[in-house]
Amino acid sequence: MTDPIDALLGRIDLEDVRHRLDRALRTARRLRPTGRVLLPRDDDTAVGDALLAGLSDDERGTVFEERGYVEVFDHVLGGRWRWEVVCENLSSMVSGTWGFGSFVLGPRGYFFEVPDSDFLADNPYRLLGGWEPAAAQAAHEAAWVEVYVTWWHTIGLPPFRGETASAPKPLMLRALERILGEDDAVWAAEIREALVVLSRYVELGDLAQATAQETQIPIELVEAVLRGAVDGVEVEAPAELRRRILREAYLATW
Repeated sequence: MTDPIDALLGRIDLEDVRHRLDRALRTARRLRPTGRVLLPRDDDTAVGDALLAGLSDDERGTVFEERGYVEVFDHVLGGRWRWEVVCENLSSMVSGTWGFGSFVLGPRGYFFEVPDSDFLADNPYRLLGGWEPAAAQAAHEAAWVEVYVTWWHTIGLPPFRGETASAPKPLMLRALERILGEDDAVWAAEIREALVVLSRYVELGDLAQATAQETQIPIELVEAVLRGAVDGVEVEAPAELRRRILREAYLATW
C-alpha cells in the first residue's frame, strides 16, 4: 500500500518547480562565448516552499504533520543535490553545520542555502542563484563565486569566523580576494584574528608548516612572513611570495 505522504510528494512536478525557480531569478552577468550567471530577484524565495507550491494548503499541512523540510527535500531532490560549501562549529556548545549546495534541473543549475537545522524552518533552503548551461563548468564556477560574494555575510561564510569551512580552494580564493581585496595587511589581520579565535586548535608553527608544504616556499620565509602578520609588521619579502603565503595561510586556518 502506498504511503499517503509519498503519494502527495510523488505528485510534485519538477518541471513546474523549475519554472517557479526560474521566475525568481534574474541575469546578473552574461558569459562569453555562452552562459549566464543568475541571482535572485529578492531574498524571499525558498526552494523548500517551491517544491510544495503545487499542493493545496491542506495537502501541505498534511505533509508537514508527518515530514519536515529535510525529509521532503531529500525525498524529492535527494539524488540531485550536493554540498558546495560546508561550514561547521563542532566543539562549541552551539555546534552546527551550514553553507550552500547546488542541484541541476533541466538546462540550469541552482544554488541554495543549507542553514543550520535550528534555522531551517525560517529559511527552508533559500534560493541563492544559478547558472546556465548546467553542464558548463565555467558558468558554474563564475556563478559559484558570484553567489559566495553576494551572500557570504548573510549566511555566514568565511571571512565570517566559524571553526571550519570546506570548499573548492580555487573558487573560495577567488571569492575571498573579491571580499578582502588585494591589501596584504587585511589578509594578515585575518590570520592574526584566526590565531586568537582558534588558539586551541591552530598554532603558528603548524600553520607555517602547512603553508610551506602547500606553496613549496622555504619554511624560513613562511615563518618570517607569518610572524610579521602576528606582530602587525611587514617583513621584507618578494611581493608575490608574501601574497601567496598570506593567502594560503589564511585558507589553512579553515
